[in-house]
Amino acid sequence: LKEAARIIDELRERFAGLAQQHGAHSFRVTFSGGVACSEQRAQMDELIGAADHALYQAKRAGRNQICTFVPPLQPGEHTDAGEPQRDQTDTGAAPASG
Repeated sequence: LKEAARIIDELRERFAGLAQQHGAHSFRVTFSGGVACSEQRAQMDELIGAADHALYQAKRAGRNQICTFVPPLQPGEHTDAGEPQRDQTDTGAAPASG
């Protein structure tokens, strides 16, 4: 998930840096994105819904951002760090680590 968010955030930054031209006017366009994943065998429509949720969270957070959605774990499941994982949406641009 972090790698996917990093890649789409890099695309977002490059896209925002492109000057668009319409007649004598120059302008820039930005976009927001949502990234979702599931370790369980989720149905495609569930993943699309989760990514859509993350996309709208990005727009509510001020646009031109990438947000991620991680579904909650089942009761008793833990992350690799041993802490329960919650339904989370990151409300900032995904960190770009180079």
